[in-house]
Amino acid sequence: MALIRCPECGKEFSDKAVACPNCGFPTNQIHNFNSSSQAPPNITGNGYAQYIHEKKQTQTTKQPFYQTTWFTILMLICCCFPIGLYTMWKYKKFNQPIRIIISAFFAVSFAISVMTGSFSDESITSSTQEIVEESQTLEPTATEPETTVPELSNRDAFIQALVANPDVTEEAAASAYDTITATLGFSEISDIDNISGTLFEANADTYHLKITVSDKLYMVICGDYNMYEDDAVQYTKQDLDDRSIGNNESAYYAIAKQIVSNSLKNPSDADFCSSSECQMGRNKEYVAVQGYVDATNSFGAQLRSKFVVEFKVIDLSVFSYEVVYINIDGQTSGEYVDIK
Repeated sequence: MALIRCPECGKEFSDKAVACPNCGFPTNQIHNFNSSSQAPPNITGNGYAQYIHEKKQTQTTKQPFYQTTWFTILMLICCCFPIGLYTMWKYKKFNQPIRIIISAFFAVSFAISVMTGSFSDESITSSTQEIVEESQTLEPTATEPETTVPELSNRDAFIQALVANPDVTEEAAASAYDTITATLGFSEISDIDNISGTLFEANADTYHLKITVSDKLYMVICGDYNMYEDDAVQYTKQDLDDRSIGNNESAYYAIAKQIVSNSLKNPSDADFCSSSECQMGRNKEYVAVQGYVDATNSFGAQLRSKFVVEFKVIDLSVFSYEVVYINIDGQTSGEYVDIK
């Protein structure tokens, strides 16, 4: 039989007893305390009981998780290393040299990541944008099909504009278009305007036309030329092209002044009218110019003389021409060619 000490009251009793005869502490629970729970040899009685009570409280109190070593290590190896560094120094985990080495390692790593961070962000942004653009190319967003109105042909647009007038039949409008294009030689008609009754204005290529149509096409006029009347063609687009002055007005006027000056007594003091005051006509290579000039005669008197000159253009780029007809105040030379 052996004596054991009660951890509750500090009395010794036989280990064969079921419980402490003094306080009733169960014998079987006494063996749960290890050797570290035993009091130093100089503690006896109530002092031993107080020591055991404090030891039990120390052993049964749980340590907070954030003070444990495993929590510090977890924070260090994860993305929350600042927390790991804090708990490592706060609760003195590891010895001081190891704490210094770990802190220096994370400080250097953080500095390197800051210096290279802009390049990484740009790379990530660029890669992300490329992925988005590629996905949009491979999988285009479904959109509703647009409703498009079929564009009218030039012929249909012409007919539609004319039949808006209730006095114009569709058959007459179609016939008018075919006559103006196929017979007169225009390629496109646009800007149709019903100015009065059954009279229409329109642009045909580079020319401006006036068209009269109701139950049929009655008339087509371009400037001074009655191109179509009484179901008959008088002039075509080619005839207009042959008679067009175009951008050559200044060149024709210079040639006319030269021809007239050669016939004057004192050409040096001649004062010609402006080109805008002249009348010009052309038919293919033949050009006629009508105007006036102020010049002195043989007696020194200054007179105004009216003139009409006609010449044949050989090469306008070098002012090469041939005089056909001259009329200065009724005095003529050559034979006039009707260019109308």
